[in-house]
Amino acid sequence: MPNEYSYAALLQKHRSIDMEISRERKRPLPNDLLIQRLKRQKLLLRDQIESWKRLMLAVRAPGGDGVDGVGAQEFAAARRA
Repeated sequence: MPNEYSYAALLQKHRSIDMEISRERKRPLPNDLLIQRLKRQKLLLRDQIESWKRLMLAVRAPGGDGVDGVGAQEFAAARRA
């Protein structure tokens, strides 16, 4: 099961790629292929982050395997977010 460290690492990598895209765009002659590759990596990371969130919600859901389950209203609100 992923832990908070892996989640934080995914977020950090996502931010890092975002900054790299910004730097590349500011260059006089940006490398469009590099930007495209970085955007794909960023999308893959976003998917991994969303998968991590879904997994954590499932584990913490009422009736789930989590010890500290959240209330039904909190769970529904988190799923909408």
